[in-house]
This record gives sequence, structure tokens and C-alpha cells, in this order.
Amino acid sequence: DYIWNAGIGFEIYDRFVGCTTAKKIDPSRPVNDENSQDCADLSKDYATYPDYGMYRSARAILEAGLRIGYLHITSDGSWDMLFHMIEEAIAKGKVTPEQVKAMRITTEHTPRIRPEQVAKITQYGIRVNMTGRTGGAESFLKMHGEQYQDWFLPMKSLVDANAHPMLNTDAHIHDEAFQFQPIETMGGKIWDWLEFYLTRRTGNSQLPVLASRQAVDRVNLMKAATIWNAEGVLNEKNIGSLEVGKLADFIVLDKDYFTVPEDQVHTINTMLTAVGGKIEFKSPSY
Repeated sequence: DYIWNAGIGFEIYDRFVGCTTAKKIDPSRPVNDENSQDCADLSKDYATYPDYGMYRSARAILEAGLRIGYLHITSDGSWDMLFHMIEEAIAKGKVTPEQVKAMRITTEHTPRIRPEQVAKITQYGIRVNMTGRTGGAESFLKMHGEQYQDWFLPMKSLVDANAHPMLNTDAHIHDEAFQFQPIETMGGKIWDWLEFYLTRRTGNSQLPVLASRQAVDRVNLMKAATIWNAEGVLNEKNIGSLEVGKLADFIVLDKDYFTVPEDQVHTINTMLTAVGGKIEFKSPSY
């Protein structure tokens, strides 16, 4: 009931092509972000992909009709590489567009997406996992310019495109490690992240708001953290919402997520957690 195979993915899938098509403010300025390398000639990069082990393995999985899941995607160049793989497999007759969409290919972390890439994400039914990190937003924007803000964690764009983005975190009842926090001055709990996606406020004086137009409403954000996540792990029949016939997975909170002021969402505490109807965590203060 609690463990199942939802696909095959690779954590280091995109380190080979951590590049971007964003233009630097000063072309002569050296890059200080590993995900800001120039993608000046993507067609040339494509020719070298088969020599890269993780790309070759992911392509073989896709062409066998199996599901690619949880690929780590950290740059818009990495998205181009994934789209190329999908379109190549379709062109070779290995899979159909309908089969690709039914796979619900998932990606992890995904801090940066070009606006025009959202349409392809929707077209191929890819489930984008907005895991807790911003992909070096401060250094990237200093290098390339504020006009690229909407590339970062574009939750609203994905919601509007009916792409069912997902939200999760590498931490649960404790703070995440420093490098995994939303912005350096924020905490790392799941409620910190929910507040960030509602307000896009970071608490950082150097970058107080990140991509304000990408703020989402509470209902769709909760879907991203629950039922859309269940769809992403191919198990919405059993988890993701409170319905008769599903596992009784639920939490008890000390505040109402839907009515607490947006700037106070980070103060919410989880008092009790039940999995399959069995209490697995209970706060000493509950």
C-alpha cells in the first residue's frame, strides 16, 4: 500500500547541460553560476547527447515505453534536452505523443523554465515538481537581468496552462539545510514554502520579491501539495484527497490554512499526522 514503482530517474541527469539561453548583461563577465552556462549552439550540444550516459539511459527507458520519472532539471537548457529526447523518440516511432502524455513524466526541483517552454510541458503531460529551491535566483538575475524573474518557479504559469504542477520539499517537520531554503533568510519547512508561493516574498533585502506575477491562490497551491502530487506518483486513486475508499492520510494543523493571513502561513504547525488512518506523528503540545 505504501511502496510502489513510479518510474526511473537520475539525480545527475542534467549536469551535462546546465545551460541557459538567457543573455548576460555583460557578455565578457565570467559566469559564477554553474547553471548559467551559455547555450549558444544547442544543435551542436544535441549531437553529443548520445555520448552522455544519463541521457542515453533515459532515452532507452523512454523508447522502451517505460516511464521516466523524477529527472533533476535545473536549467532551461535541461528542458530543451528533455524535449529533444521526447521528440526524437516520437519521430523514430518508438512512442506516440499520446503515450508520452499518459506517462506523466516528472521532473525534480525545476527552478527555472522559459515562458515558451510551458506549452511543451503541457503538450507532453510533464508533471513539474517545484521542490524547495530557487536555483540561484539572486546570482542569475545579477548576471542576466531582472527581466528573467518570471523564469523562476513559474507556478502560476503552469497552473494557468492546466499543467498540474506539484510542490514538495526535502524536509518535513524540521528545517531544511541552509542551501535548500527558499531564499537565504527564510526557513526550510513546508509552510515556509507554501507562504513563498502565495506571496513570492522572500524575506531577503536584496531580493524581497521573486517573480510576483507567479503567485498562486491557496486552493491551487494546496492541490499542488496534495492531489496533483498524487497524480505525479501515479496513485491518485488511493491518496491525495479525503474521499471514501482512499487511504486515510491526513494532518491536523494549529491554524486554518485557508483563513490565516498569507504572511502568517509560515507560522502554521502540524500537530498530528495520520497515514492510512494510523497516527504516525503527534506533537507534544497537541
